[in-house]
Amino acid sequence: MEIIQQKKPTHDLISHFQAHWKSTRLVISGETVDLMDFPVLVALNPSPVGFLSYRFINKQIEILSLISEESGKGIGSMLLEEMESIARSNQCETLTLITTNDNLNALRFYQKRGFQIRALYPDAIPFSRTLKPEIPLESDGIPINDELLLIKKLSPGSDYFYRDQVFHVKPSISLRPFDRVGLDDIIALFSDPKVFRYQAMRPIESREAAAQYVHRVCHQVHQEKRLVRGIYVNEHFAGIISLHQIQGDRCALGYSLSPEYWKKGIATEAAITMIRIAIDQLQIRRIEAITHPDNMASIRLLERLRFHQEGTLIEYLLNPRTSQYENRESYALLTKNFR
Repeated sequence: MEIIQQKKPTHDLISHFQAHWKSTRLVISGETVDLMDFPVLVALNPSPVGFLSYRFINKQIEILSLISEESGKGIGSMLLEEMESIARSNQCETLTLITTNDNLNALRFYQKRGFQIRALYPDAIPFSRTLKPEIPLESDGIPINDELLLIKKLSPGSDYFYRDQVFHVKPSISLRPFDRVGLDDIIALFSDPKVFRYQAMRPIESREAAAQYVHRVCHQVHQEKRLVRGIYVNEHFAGIISLHQIQGDRCALGYSLSPEYWKKGIATEAAITMIRIAIDQLQIRRIEAITHPDNMASIRLLERLRFHQEGTLIEYLLNPRTSQYENRESYALLTKNFR
């Protein structure tokens, strides 16, 4: 058995992907990925009999697909061992993957090899079917509704402290892990017209919509693309703040606060704490922020934080509420200038 690595799959692998997934496209946590765009390990015996597709995300490798066409010959194990070797040689600290609740063989396979179930995303698949209708409704009598996140740590230090730690801003204000925020709190925040007035989003008015939002955010957290916290004031939920689009030494800052907590300095205090974490823990060099031109409260906050206006982004995004393209103001903070 030989295992070779391809930066992108050769054309002859299309039929293998289609036979297993009905196309080369997969939907993972609401994101459509085409296996033909990502590297793959191919097991040859002497013809192709196994395939492991993957991608690098910061210090992680995400397994997108693992296919073995000859059962009982250890093909999947050999591909996974090779994947771990590649991960370690690239200083990756974790292997991750998303699978569905019906995939009992995969759950058994990965858990035997050191993976742990780290998150359950209920009712994620109905949304995925809107992007890929050919996803079946059930398998062997099991309804296919949920996604599960599995993670294998390759080094002791790979479980970063900020995933579970509460950040204490001051005695009355704390920033708590996002997975502790309740769905009803999400609905209350993002169904308030004053909150989403300047945001390009539809209101979140149901528990299903709130669960899908939480699912997307938590997936970004596990991909290490986002550090997000619920803002709590005297034990009451007040809003959300995050460092997102984390990539190398840069990221973006975002926040949403319930109107009853406006003009009390809470967003400023929370933002200062998150910026300090970006500087001290994530070694961030540049923090960006995008805001609506009419959102003067947000603009004043950014200016207090020493963000510098870089310009107007013309027709930057499409607002799904209005179906209109809207401008945004771009701000940035070089962390060396933050005091």
